[in-house]
Amino acid sequence: MSQPAQTPERRVHGLLWWCMVLLSLGLLVTWLGLGWIAGDRWPIQWVVINGPGERVSDDQVRGRLLDQLDGGFFALDMTALTASVNQLSWVASAELRREWPDTLYITIQEHHPVAYWGEQQLLSDRGQLFADAGNTRIQGLPTLNGPDEHRERVIRNWLDWRQQAAEQGLRLTMLTLSARGSWQVMFDEKLQVELGREHQQQRLNRMLNVWPELVNKGTRPTIIDMRYSNGLVLVREPVSAVTESPLAAGQITQSPATDRG
Repeated sequence: MSQPAQTPERRVHGLLWWCMVLLSLGLLVTWLGLGWIAGDRWPIQWVVINGPGERVSDDQVRGRLLDQLDGGFFALDMTALTASVNQLSWVASAELRREWPDTLYITIQEHHPVAYWGEQQLLSDRGQLFADAGNTRIQGLPTLNGPDEHRERVIRNWLDWRQQAAEQGLRLTMLTLSARGSWQVMFDEKLQVELGREHQQQRLNRMLNVWPELVNKGTRPTIIDMRYSNGLVLVREPVSAVTESPLAAGQITQSPATDRG
């Protein structure tokens, strides 16, 4: 089947398009020949930084880029510049763009920490790990510990258990998963709860259910060992006084069944 013949208008439009392409190529060659868009033409004169600036200062950002802004507007390596800004410890994400003829705009999103992962790293509200270059401990943040391959599991339990504990007026300050798979919870930096390697949720529920009764019985507990099938073991203040208080479903039995898993 034969193609329909082009109308005069379409032929004119096509000719104009090719003329624009050839003219653009000619201008590009001319500019290159004259050095108008050479690497040192139109250097960056202004760096505009947008962001909260709470943890990442303008001086930090400019200092990071100082050695990379020597070239002109067209010579900037935007990929390398963006990577340099993202390497700053409190930067969650950075977006860079050029504006003709001499301005570089940088938009920064900072990390919002919600917990510590181990001693050196912080966990952001995006689930990202980052290091605080200042090494200044942030008061009030809980600490999560565990093997890196089980990080998501630790975070998931922390999110669930802190809410459950808050209903009993307890603040979860540390959650630890040992290399052997045993769980330990710290509340309010003074109460240590051993949940063991099995049935952690059931054991935590049992501990929270009897917590009002435990608090009302003399001094506040400092250690609660829930690694028993039908009871628990308490250590109250002072630490030297150890009282075995096997409580199950609100009842006190003579001795807890042996179950240390």
